[in-house]
Amino acid sequence: EGSYIDVDISPDGRTIAFDLLGDIYLLTAGGGKTTQVTRGLAYNRCPVWSPDGQQIAYLSDASGVNRLCAMNADGTGQRELDLSAGEIRTNSFQEIKFMPAWTPDGRYVAIDKYLYCVAGGRMALPSTIQSNVQFSEDGRFLYYYEDVQNGRNLLRCNRSNGEVTKLANVSLYDQFSTDCVSPDGLWLAYVTGPDPKNSLRLRNLLTGGDRLLVDSLEGRSRDFKERFTFSPDSRSILIGFRGKLHRIDIQTGIDQIVPFRAQVNVELGPFNYNTYRLNNDSFQVRFTRSANA
Repeated sequence: EGSYIDVDISPDGRTIAFDLLGDIYLLTAGGGKTTQVTRGLAYNRCPVWSPDGQQIAYLSDASGVNRLCAMNADGTGQRELDLSAGEIRTNSFQEIKFMPAWTPDGRYVAIDKYLYCVAGGRMALPSTIQSNVQFSEDGRFLYYYEDVQNGRNLLRCNRSNGEVTKLANVSLYDQFSTDCVSPDGLWLAYVTGPDPKNSLRLRNLLTGGDRLLVDSLEGRSRDFKERFTFSPDSRSILIGFRGKLHRIDIQTGIDQIVPFRAQVNVELGPFNYNTYRLNNDSFQVRFTRSANA
């Protein structure tokens, strides 16, 4: 079992990447024994596969602050994508507001108002974008949210001409929710909650039809906002809750647990012991704190 799991699946649908206790692991899509690809004292999370399946973007505090990083799919070549950039914004020590999203050409990773080039450097996204983004498979469209009085609007921006289309309004969407658009652009999956509980819902972006997929996502955090994803064929959703990895069929709602076994070694920093000499002689009190009459 694992708590607060971010999950993604490779473009060929064969390999799952997920985080567990501050490290990133790989798992065959059918489940089984995992392979650990990050190690050390850093807290590594939110792995996202590149479109060609050769790299994984992720978030890490190895530098002392949360930064966007990338590595080869086997865990080699770990690096920060832009050493001159600031840390990824957070609301608290645990909560990371933004999640990585690759451009379809695999040259950039979008996060926190910027596009980071895998070869180095970055450029700003349009100033109107203040949310997580996602790209369509063919690269034509950019999906993002705008906050409105009655919730949030899901918008689709045509990257060639800048035309913006409103796809949906999610009135039950609150500040702790996460979401994703299916690769075929037909579905929006989103988490509502935590009041009264976390639930997984599915919205048809053509018809507007909205239905419940999972009534209770017990074990999902309100702070970490764990990432979930559609399968490459848009037929199922991979999501972590109740300590397990789940594959939810979007047509039937069938919930299939993806079992995993992980050999976990959590590294600790050195213990700091300090010795101070205490004098046993008498002393005179010169100040009384918090006195009350």
